[in-house]
Amino acid sequence: MPQRRDGTTAAQVEVFESMHAERVANVKKHISRPPAAGEIVFIWTTAQFNTMSLIIWLIEQLGDIDEIFVSTYSISNICVKTLLKWLDAGKIGHIFIYLSDYVPKMSPKKYDALLAEVSARPDKIKIGLGFNHSKITLASIGDNRIVITGSGNFAENSGNEQYTICNNPEIYEFYKSCITEDHPIRYRIDRAAKAGGTPLEH
Repeated sequence: MPQRRDGTTAAQVEVFESMHAERVANVKKHISRPPAAGEIVFIWTTAQFNTMSLIIWLIEQLGDIDEIFVSTYSISNICVKTLLKWLDAGKIGHIFIYLSDYVPKMSPKKYDALLAEVSARPDKIKIGLGFNHSKITLASIGDNRIVITGSGNFAENSGNEQYTICNNPEIYEFYKSCITEDHPIRYRIDRAAKAGGTPLEH
């Protein structure tokens, strides 16, 4: 099997995808279907599933994703390759990934590989950087606006994880604007107070 530029092979992507497809069964033990419009679900789990498992579950339950916004501290090469596989296969229409601005400094090879993938698909995938530690996934699927927040990330999870999943266009657009615009008014309270200003909330 040919080696990819970042060291991740197509065979490794297949194994990774299959593993998370199997973990969809664990998702279904907690929630039988995605929330309908206006519904919200709270999950506390010790099962081994994470955001990648939930994305597969959404595609299985609702169909291809029109656009997906991912906000996370960091993301592994194999997760990126799997998302790109779904993008190239038409299972995802557009991807926006918002990462911590530490990534180019601490993992320059990973970031360069990611930029190379973006440059090969400039109309399909975009990258944002910021002082970011949030964990949010937004998926637009037809009329559904799915918002996933919680402690789970794109790597192996801890023993206890929590997720909140809702289907709400207002919440979807709120988080979308936070992820894509990185508003400068979103000060930490202590920073705003130190500057002598009034803390602002977004």
